[in-house]
Parts: sequence; structure tokens; C-alpha cells
Amino acid sequence: MLSVDLTQKPDLKQSLTLEQRQSLAVLLMGNQELEQHLKTQLLDNPFLEEAYPAGAIAEDVPEHEHELDSDIKDSLAPELDFLGHAAIEGCQAHLLTLADRLAAQLGEMAQNDRMKRAGLAIIGMLDDDGFFRCDADWLEEKLGWPKGLAERALALVQSLDPPGIAARDLEECLRLQLEKK
Repeated sequence: MLSVDLTQKPDLKQSLTLEQRQSLAVLLMGNQELEQHLKTQLLDNPFLEEAYPAGAIAEDVPEHEHELDSDIKDSLAPELDFLGHAAIEGCQAHLLTLADRLAAQLGEMAQNDRMKRAGLAIIGMLDDDGFFRCDADWLEEKLGWPKGLAERALALVQSLDPPGIAARDLEECLRLQLEKK
């Protein structure tokens, strides 16, 4: 007679997903290999952009990233004579549309021409996220401003819209936003 026997054997297999295998491959790359891989990905994928951390050393950032916007640079010519065409080390100027908007607001609120120029300098040194990452005392020293001018100009720029602009860190940004409400 014919008999059928049915048995179960527990078997556990572990397999990596595609994302896990890709992550593992990236983790195993050396510095040069990783750098080359990232450059290839930047070229292949139009949705990727190269970004620099806020604390990037000036030598790590390409020359064109340091230049002040031309409108801001022209208005700061007396203060920036010692700098030539480059922005102050470690401070990047960009966000042209935001800079224009802030400059227009500043023009209405500045008490005098010196405060307006100081405010424009600070606007020109905001990073990609709208943070002011420079030291005010150092800025006064390099530009030859009177003591306290940079802090007063920074406070003026921080009073502009959008709330939280020109904050030095996230905590200050949130505090400025809460004060504005």
C-alpha cells in the first residue's frame, strides 16, 4: 500500500535587502573610493547637489562659494577693501532672493548709513540655512567697526522677516521665532 508522510523542518535563513547591501558596500569603501563613488552619483543623479557643512574650512569649499553677492559686495566696498573679491573666511554669502528681501527691509529700518552697511554685511554672510555663523567680535576687528556695532546690526537683522533669520544656532532661531509671535 502507498503511504504519504508529511514532516516539517524549521529552517531560518537571513538575507540582506538591496538597501542593506548598498549600505554595507558604502561602509566598506576607503576614503578615495568613497569620494569617487560620491562624484559619480552626483553626475548620474540630477536630483543630488553637493553641499558643504556650515563649519567647512575655507579651503574645503570651492572659490565661487565664497564670493559675496554682487549687490551686497558693491554696497560694502569700503569695509571689504582688505578682502578683495573673497568673502570672510568660513562665512558664505548666497540666497540672493532672501538677501534682496532682507536688504529692502533693512533699508526701511536702519537708523543710519553705517548701521545699514553693517546689516548688509551680516546679511551677506548668512549660510544656506539663514544662520549667521561668524563671531561678531572678530567681524568688528576685521572690518574696523566700533565695539558693539556688529551685535546691534545683528539684532536689527534678526528683527527682520522671516522670524529666526540670522540666528547663530537652532536654539536662538527658535527663541527668535517665539519672540516674534
